[in-house]
Formats: sequence, structure tokens, C-alpha cells
Amino acid sequence: MKKIISILFVSFIMATSAYSAGMVGVKLGYGSFEATKNAITNTPAALTEGAETADVSHEYGAIFAELNLGDTPLSLGLEYIPLEGTLSTSGRDHSDASVQISDHTTVYALASKGFNNGASVYAKIGYSMADIGAVKQNTSTTTINSHSNDLEGVMAGIGVESSEFSPMAVVARLEATYTEYDDVSVNTTDADGLVETKKASDLNLTTFTVSIGKKF
Repeated sequence: MKKIISILFVSFIMATSAYSAGMVGVKLGYGSFEATKNAITNTPAALTEGAETADVSHEYGAIFAELNLGDTPLSLGLEYIPLEGTLSTSGRDHSDASVQISDHTTVYALASKGFNNGASVYAKIGYSMADIGAVKQNTSTTTINSHSNDLEGVMAGIGVESSEFSPMAVVARLEATYTEYDDVSVNTTDADGLVETKKASDLNLTTFTVSIGKKF
């Protein structure tokens, strides 16, 4: 996936440099990721696991590039988070685990509405993808047989943009987004030979960001 991301992002940057309606920028903000581990019914009942919901929040940064579609209020964009994050669960020894999320990339479409004072509001919708790797069970008595390799889902967002710095072709944005991901799973075998497929559902990411973009 890294090669695909690199090719896409270089292509976007080259395109935004070639067209006056292009933009590249950086964004900083705060993200909250939430997920629910589904309940598992086992035999004997003592090994049954209840559902658990947890979340993790952290600051993050991203880079993005956009192309305007002619004289329309529509743009196509690509956003990439050049960071890796580790998500972990804590509970009983046989259920503790951690995964690494990397190369989070979002392809999106953006529609804006401008006002006479140079400000505008916009809405965006897109599709987000990330790699899942380095899956580890925190106890040596459990073996991970297989797991989901990708995190994918639909993103929607709203924001406001200011062209106060328009003489320098620089714009500032305040933005909020929400991403709903598909379910992911991991198949494990513990020391007693118990095989389980643990699933996480209701995975979502909420972000609040400030960004600066340079128009070309």
C-alpha cells in the first residue's frame, strides 16, 4: 500500500502545481478512535467474554492535496497521515492484544459554498484506508492464527475556510470529520486449545483539525 500511496500523492502534488485551482496543505488536530469488541460465547461458560467498548484519543498531523474541477465548487482530494499508531486492549490475560495502524489515507470529494466576505463553508465525503500490522497477543500462551489486514470505511466531514490571507494564496480551515470503519477480526488459539474469532465492530474515528493550505 505504501507504493500506491506514494504514487497517488506525488501525482496529486504535481497536478496541483500544474493547475491554478490546486491546493496542498498540512493539518493538525485531535482524533478519537472508538471500537467495540463483540461478545464471545464459549464452552465452558467461564470462558465466555462480554462485549467491551473502549476509545483512544491523541493529537495527529496530516498532509493533503486537492484539485478543483474546473469552474465548479467541487474538488477532489487526497489526505495522508504519515504516522503509525498502536491500539491495545487490556483485560483478562487471554484477551489482551495490540495492533499497529499505519498509512491512513483518505480519498474524498469536497463541495464548497462561498460568501462575499471571502469565507466559505464546505462538506466532504470520502473513503479511508489504513494498514493493520504487528498484531500481538500480550501473553505467550496464545497464538494468533490470522487477522484482518486492512481498516476501511466511509468518511464525512464539514468545515469552514477563510481566505483572509488570499494575497499570499493561503487559506485556513477549521474542520470536523467522522469515519465509520468496517468490522475487523482476529483468530486465536490459547494454551488450552480454545480457538476464537474475536471481532471488533462500531469502529469509528472523530477528528477536529486546523489546516493551512497553499493555492496554485
